[in-house]
Amino acid sequence: MGNQKLPTASALTPFLDDSVDDGMLDSLDKQIIQAFGGPDAKPRLGQQIDARFVLEGELGQGGMGWVYSARHLATDGQVALKVMNPRLGPQGKLRFAMEARNAASLTHPNTVRVLDYGQDGELPFLVMEFLRGAPLDDLLKAQGRFSLPRAVSIASQILKSLWEAHDHNIVHRDIKASNVFLIKQQGTEDFVKVLDFGISQNLSTSGGASEGLIGSPHNMAPEQWNHQEISPQTDLYAVGCLVYQMLCGSVPFDGQSIAALRAQHLHEAPLFDGSRFADTSTPLHPWIVWMMAKAPNARPPSARLALQALQDIVHTDLISSPRPAAPFSLPEALPTPQPKLLPSPPTTQHEARHNLPRKLRHFVGREAELQRLAALLLEERGSLVTVVGMGGVGKTSLIQQFARRHLERWPGEIWFCDLTQVRSRDELCSTVAQVMGIKLTQRDHEEQLIDLLKSREEPLLLMDNFEQITHLAPTTIATWMAAAPRATFLTSSREPLAIAHEQLVRLSPFPLPPPDADLEAAQQNDAVVLFAEKARKARPSFTLTAENLQEVIALVRQLDGLPLALELAAARVAVLTPAQIVARLSQRFQLLRSRQQDAASRQATLKSTLDWSWELLSPWEQEGLLQCSIFHGSFTLNAAEAVLDLSAWPDALWTVDLLQNLLDKSWLTTAPLEEHPEEQRFTFYVSIREYALHKRAQRRTSAEADALDQALTRRHAEHYGRLDFNDAPWERNQRHDDRSIKEFENFLAIAQGPHREQAYRATLAVVSYYHHFGPYKAALNLLRPWLEDPPKDPHQHLRILLAHVYLSWSAGSYDEARTTQALTLAQDLNEPLMEGWAWLLIALKKHMEPNPPQLPCPEIFKALASGQTTQSHILQGWTLFNLGIQHRKKGESEQSMAYYQQALHHARNHPSLFLECMTRRSLGVCLKLQGQLHEAADHFLSALELANVLGHTGTRAWILRNLSSLYDILGDHDQALRLIHRARALARRAGSKRLEGWSCLTLGVFCANQGQRVKALEAFAQGLELAEIIRSTHLRGDILGEWALIDLHMDNLDAAQHRMKEGVELVEKSQDQYSLAMILSSQATLQFALGQPQLAAQTLARVEAIHEKITADPRSILGRRLQRLRRVQLTS
Repeated sequence: MGNQKLPTASALTPFLDDSVDDGMLDSLDKQIIQAFGGPDAKPRLGQQIDARFVLEGELGQGGMGWVYSARHLATDGQVALKVMNPRLGPQGKLRFAMEARNAASLTHPNTVRVLDYGQDGELPFLVMEFLRGAPLDDLLKAQGRFSLPRAVSIASQILKSLWEAHDHNIVHRDIKASNVFLIKQQGTEDFVKVLDFGISQNLSTSGGASEGLIGSPHNMAPEQWNHQEISPQTDLYAVGCLVYQMLCGSVPFDGQSIAALRAQHLHEAPLFDGSRFADTSTPLHPWIVWMMAKAPNARPPSARLALQALQDIVHTDLISSPRPAAPFSLPEALPTPQPKLLPSPPTTQHEARHNLPRKLRHFVGREAELQRLAALLLEERGSLVTVVGMGGVGKTSLIQQFARRHLERWPGEIWFCDLTQVRSRDELCSTVAQVMGIKLTQRDHEEQLIDLLKSREEPLLLMDNFEQITHLAPTTIATWMAAAPRATFLTSSREPLAIAHEQLVRLSPFPLPPPDADLEAAQQNDAVVLFAEKARKARPSFTLTAENLQEVIALVRQLDGLPLALELAAARVAVLTPAQIVARLSQRFQLLRSRQQDAASRQATLKSTLDWSWELLSPWEQEGLLQCSIFHGSFTLNAAEAVLDLSAWPDALWTVDLLQNLLDKSWLTTAPLEEHPEEQRFTFYVSIREYALHKRAQRRTSAEADALDQALTRRHAEHYGRLDFNDAPWERNQRHDDRSIKEFENFLAIAQGPHREQAYRATLAVVSYYHHFGPYKAALNLLRPWLEDPPKDPHQHLRILLAHVYLSWSAGSYDEARTTQALTLAQDLNEPLMEGWAWLLIALKKHMEPNPPQLPCPEIFKALASGQTTQSHILQGWTLFNLGIQHRKKGESEQSMAYYQQALHHARNHPSLFLECMTRRSLGVCLKLQGQLHEAADHFLSALELANVLGHTGTRAWILRNLSSLYDILGDHDQALRLIHRARALARRAGSKRLEGWSCLTLGVFCANQGQRVKALEAFAQGLELAEIIRSTHLRGDILGEWALIDLHMDNLDAAQHRMKEGVELVEKSQDQYSLAMILSSQATLQFALGQPQLAAQTLARVEAIHEKITADPRSILGRRLQRLRRVQLTS
């Protein structure tokens, strides 16, 4: 174990973030396995697999397992056998099966062939063709950069392999030099075989959803770094990186850390240094830039088109196209691509053939949208592109920026047309003609304009603010495009024009910075950058600092990242601080006004911008929008159909059409599909919902309008009251897909609303949410009115009481009076299940008392009996789980683990992922104390995976605290400290004083071990405060024992003895044997130092007795202390 290492800081960083996904869990799982796995996990040479293959030689090792050369016993044929590491568990088997399934469906000769798949006991295996050759990375290391023909030949074959894979909806996700194998075949020594579909993803089953940070950092596309949806373009980016590497001899980005690599892939363009590239490679540089575009939609649309463009650029097919086996086939001849990669620069002067302002306003961000426009207009030569977005999102700035950026590339004229005042067809024709420098005569204006468009050389017309005349598009823009096909139209509108050949670029507000972003991350966020730059214009001394960062982030988030709102808010920095602006956002429509006299009236205030869009809605659309504002957070189509009532509007369409119209007109947006893949959810930007609520309030001036609004509120409450969701927070069985999570904000509004019958169930739903995610205090505040004015139904009153006492317990306090009240009420109502839950809480409290008379106490068996009587798996499971804890405290490990196994059985039968998660964590603790570190790591990892599926904040913190001890055992204190800091932060977020207190103890111990005594004492002091709050004498005793050792090192001997005496007394009362052994070891250390060898020997004997009883790991903190004490005893 001395040479074993746990994951590095960079490898573990994702686990310290708020979101931990499967990919990251696999990464840590693999590294923990490498640290704790025994040699028996790896198959041996000569071993038979499935009685069909014998392993002859090891070819390599990867994240999933090992690759061997093997011989088929029946045919004597040689194959490659990939064997999965069994330590990867169920998730690994799923990935391994996915690789087999994906790879077996591919038959192209440039893809390694999969011959068979099976499982030998616990060893899944994959049989592949045996290859004789070399991986591309070895050749690059040995030979340096490749010639252009050789690089193009290899790249073409890779693209042909990917062409087939993408046609099967399979994305490789890890194209890199080591996964490209070169063999001698078909007259070339560079015949390509693409290897390793181990992390490939089938889009037909996954929908492209991100599974986390998966891939190889030097070749990962920006969307992989950002955990965004992957697509075939993800592989094309990696091919671009690989071609760069072949031509240059080194990777395009070589940051010295993961963070540096990420920044380069997200923000930097590849550099083509003449000293590293041969001159002959120059024609391929634009193709590489195309392949490595930051936005997926700015890369080639497919591997086929990328291959066509590659071969077109070098003017030759450098290798013959290999013929794939049926059913996949490549065309006999590749068609010539329609668009050129880079249009030739124009020969005419443009400066006199456009009306763009010489100096545009400073432009921030929008690179993805600009690249998308370039792809549609410059490469695909689209005839009509419409930039669609809500008012104030920056549509005008975007189309002007595009035109200015590509002014020298556009082969014809560029004219910007402001259509704000246009209302009729004639006005539209006159405005466009006037901008182009022609005055229309008395004859047919449209005919004259068409002649004008036909006479000009490829004109690009920027048609700004088209939303108020979209009804004219079929008889104007559509007609003009048909008559003058060389003309191109780039329009901006708050809704699509809805005519043929229109392509849309939807413009949303800037992405929001995370609430806890640091200064460096915030300075990379476009919304923050825009606000800071505009604020400096209002007050030149303004600077974004660590002191004002949180206020700026809060401001940006509350303004939805909407550029107009950010600019108007930034103008207020002249007289207000960001914090003062945030405090006034409840009056945002009065606050966000422009003081510029030249500002357009529709953009002078945020309200006027929205008023402009409001007037473009039909009356029934206006009514539908107002009714939609009843929803909080997001909502579904089913909810809208149940709640909205447009029966008073005869011309109103179906609800689905209303939502589509509001989406098209940018009043609604949709939640990201990766957040809710099973259903489309609709949502408002904050400012738009505030605007709609303001409109609703304005009309509630009559009794009739007020009655309509009350009816709307009741329909909203009744709909959500009918849903199936978890309303038993004491069970702690919140599923990650439970309605109370998805509809939390709607339930919270109903819980705080006037309809008491629906508010009762909504309150329990919200309390379940808070019990799951925290903060517990918010749940207790929500329950308080129900305790003061209980429901008339005694059964409902009982459930409110149980919810309150369990939330109080989780928050660190025990409400004895209401627990007794709940027990009595449950008995009176003959509700044995609720009675069992009350008994369980009473038992938990007794087990935590300073000097429990009996462990386990009789009350816990009453809870178990209630669970058996009612056949409640969840109550039985939690009771058995707590019995396991009590026996572990007594040092009875075997009995404890038996109870845990029974709890797991009930967790799977209920099922309850949270109970399974907690039980696996506790099993890990038992196994760690017994020195079974590998098995402990398995349980911790399984628990962590479940905790992240559930999104349970507090449980993640407990598990991270447990994992920190594994690092401490191996001497990696820095990592241990990193983990415990994160655990403490999560505890605070959840509002768990108990967990925060124990985390302070662990932090203090780690700091003390590193000699950081001041930090240790700070942590211990905080822990003692928390122990007082939660009334935990056990925690106080443990802390005092550790503090006494610091007193000893600082020669505060009287204080050391006083603290140690009190600490030992308190821990002895807890009856926790491991804690008792720990503090007794500290006491023995103190006694040796004070020259009391006889007392120390007696104390040491007690420690050894407990150590033997609980079979604690000799390398644990306790084990190391015991060894040190024995050495001290020998020298005394």
